Amino acid sequence: MNNRNIVIGIVALLLAGGGYYWYTAQNTVFTIDSHDEISSWDFQGSHNDDGDNEKRVTDEIDRLEDGLDDDATEPPDYQLYVGLAGQYMLLGDGETAYKNLQKALEIDSTTTGLAWHNMGVLMERLGAINSARTAYQKAVDAQPEAESYHAALISFLIKHDTENGEVIQAAFARAESQFQQNAFVYQAKAQWLEAQGMISDAISAWEIFRANSPADMKASIDLHIEQLKKKL
Repeated sequence: MNNRNIVIGIVALLLAGGGYYWYTAQNTVFTIDSHDEISSWDFQGSHNDDGDNEKRVTDEIDRLEDGLDDDATEPPDYQLYVGLAGQYMLLGDGETAYKNLQKALEIDSTTTGLAWHNMGVLMERLGAINSARTAYQKAVDAQPEAESYHAALISFLIKHDTENGEVIQAAFARAESQFQQNAFVYQAKAQWLEAQGMISDAISAWEIFRANSPADMKASIDLHIEQLKKKL
């Protein structure tokens, strides 16, 4: 009888454990791409020096964690979790940073892009390029009005997706439609088109960039455009 009870208990624990892992999987907002392999979650942080820098970070971690324990505190938990993730990144603790960003995303993954952007930064730092691409894109999806998230995505794609021009062009097109004739977008696009040898298109982008640039920059842009025209 005792053995039977033990078996039933083990089965119940296994079922409970299975339910827990199923629940966890269902409630994980961000999952690492199956094509990525993170060889190590640890990296050399800028502040893990066993000195004053590290002490300041650990003090800030304590302060942020105290905020999580106080329901009346400001800022809200989303920002506290993002802040904690940033501090752990300074220490080179990628795994704990990842867990805190997950907690932030569980609070808000659809209207705020900050945790997504920082997840992209973390995944890129860990070499999980496919996961980073997804996170940077999600930041744009969550807050398409934020120029910085478009800039981060475009910079990432230019760096890592050099063979996938259509994806880069699509990122530029989305930014252009969101910001109309935004100077940053057209400068980045002009530089990229030029690097691809698409000189005529690059000139067009430089001209739009010129039209939206301060007066003291126009002469140098004109000179660059004239140099490009000689390559046609």
